[in-house]
Amino acid sequence: MSSLISQTLPATDLNDVMMAIQTIRTKLPFLLDLTNQQKQELPKMDDGRAPFVLKAMNYANTVPAIVPPLVSAAEMQKDLLLFGQLTQIKMQLDRLAEEVTDTATAAGVDAYTASLVIYEMAKMAQRLGLPGVDAIVNDLKTLFENQGGTTPAPTPAP
Repeated sequence: MSSLISQTLPATDLNDVMMAIQTIRTKLPFLLDLTNQQKQELPKMDDGRAPFVLKAMNYANTVPAIVPPLVSAAEMQKDLLLFGQLTQIKMQLDRLAEEVTDTATAAGVDAYTASLVIYEMAKMAQRLGLPGVDAIVNDLKTLFENQGGTTPAPTPAP
C-alpha cells in the first residue's frame, strides 16, 4: 500500500506556526470581516478594473477640478497602495492555504485507506472465526455505514 505522505508535525512547530499566524493578524490589525451580503453588493476592483482605477487616480492628481469634495485623492492613493500590498500577501497565503489543504487531504487519504484495509482484514478474520473480532467488525461496520455524519432514517414500525 503506497502512502501519499509520511510526516509528523512536532507540537513545538505547530505552536510556532500558530504564533506566526497570530503575528500576521497583529501586523494587520485593520483587517475587515465583511458579511456575505457586503461581499456580493460592493463594487470590487480586480485585474480588469485596475487600469481604470489607475487612470482615474492619475486624472484626480493632475486635474483636481474633477475631484468632488467627498473624494480624497490622497485617500484613494493610500487605498490603492494597500490594495497592492494586500494582494501580494493574499497571493502567498492562497498558495500556502492550497498546499496545507492538499497535504491535509493526502494525510486523510492515507489514514482512511489504511482504515479500509483494517476493516476488510477484520471482516476476513471474522469469516475465519477468529475469536473477539465480532465486536470490532460490528463497531467499524456501524461507523462505516454511517459515514458522512448522517444517521439512517429510522424504519417505521409496521
